[in-house]
Amino acid sequence: MSLDVCVIGGGLAGCAAALAAAQAGARVMVVNHAPGTTAMHTGVFDIDADQARIKKLPVPENGDLAQNVHSMLAANPRHAYARLGDDPAGAVREAAEFTTARLSGAGLPLAFTTDRWMLLPTQLGTLRRARLCLDTMAPGDLFQMKNANLLLIGAAGLDGFRPAAAAALIKSLADRVSPGLVGECAGVSLPPPAGAQTPNLSPFHFAQLMDRADARGEFLERTAAAAKERGATHAAFPAAMGAERAAETLEAARAALGIPCFELAAAPPCVSGLRLETALAAALRQADVPVLKGRAAAFRAGDGDIFSITVQTPHGEQAVEASAFVLATGKFTSGGLARGEELAECLFDLPVFCGDRPARGMFLVDLTTPQFADKQPIFSCGLRADFRHRPADERGRRVWRNLFAAGSVLGGYDPFRDRCGSGVALATGLAAGRAAAMSVKGEQR
Repeated sequence: MSLDVCVIGGGLAGCAAALAAAQAGARVMVVNHAPGTTAMHTGVFDIDADQARIKKLPVPENGDLAQNVHSMLAANPRHAYARLGDDPAGAVREAAEFTTARLSGAGLPLAFTTDRWMLLPTQLGTLRRARLCLDTMAPGDLFQMKNANLLLIGAAGLDGFRPAAAAALIKSLADRVSPGLVGECAGVSLPPPAGAQTPNLSPFHFAQLMDRADARGEFLERTAAAAKERGATHAAFPAAMGAERAAETLEAARAALGIPCFELAAAPPCVSGLRLETALAAALRQADVPVLKGRAAAFRAGDGDIFSITVQTPHGEQAVEASAFVLATGKFTSGGLARGEELAECLFDLPVFCGDRPARGMFLVDLTTPQFADKQPIFSCGLRADFRHRPADERGRRVWRNLFAAGSVLGGYDPFRDRCGSGVALATGLAAGRAAAMSVKGEQR
């Protein structure tokens, strides 16, 4: 099987790379062996953060994307955004807009802002700054409410959601952000629809129930009565209002209650990740990008180029030849990096770095700090890339001429502490996919 571009990894970075390469006219295939961290996605995409205020209250409503990206690079010149050309903030914005368009076209609308934050309540009772999120969560932006009477509505026995406790915490935090931001906040657990598996009701099972018109109608009838009794001006639901028809369910909720209704951001594992996986698969189908299910286990190379990879599929080994390859296998959870005797990249044995030092030969004590809450160097480990997004060695020389890299397999930043994991995945995926496609076109000329 011969291709222009083979993308190894089917998460956010891999799908962004595949869609970008296909848009550039390349023949593309994705090799993906199993869901990774994308399947645990909460529905809120971390793009950027004000490094000076990353964990501080109050949260400013104005949050400029370009200013934050520049501050991130000033604080950390090795950050993955530094490889995005002369206008890294513009590249991040373009990646978010590209993703919004592709996923919206695949049935998962997103909301994106460039000049301000959204402040979203979560099922745990915390508040999350957001710039890009599922459209079903965007109406929950507390900055747009002002003295709201917010009612959190759950189903009795639903795992991971205690509406009354979450409501009390949301009210407390909202008052610290800006007194009066939320006037009142209460929570109620209602009987679930008939057929629910109680007492431990999985969010995934509840979402399947909400996809059914009969179960949805039954639950929303109870919901409307509860909202009217409490004089609610806004209704917040768990992020499980449908596996496939969440937007339809929330529209029905708005019609039944007569007030704005939205989903709360959730903690993994959650239905949001399932929806994202489904939408990414649909976007790849729309772009005529096939997905080969299997694990890339070996490769064949020579004269500075990779010729093919060997994929272990359920039906046996399969060789995949391509003119260019994009490595988007993630870090530890997804199997892109592994720590055995030493930290290593798992497929091509590429050099892994921790800060300025090669990670090969480093001990665990060198990669961690004693305090749990401190920034852990191990989560910033990964590959280096040149300005054409090709993995590089200690001297900055590319390792393979036709191998590109994207997403959290790259080092130089902490996806979680730096609040930019999704942004790096999308922006470097878009850039690496385009670079791979351009390298093929250059060969053809």
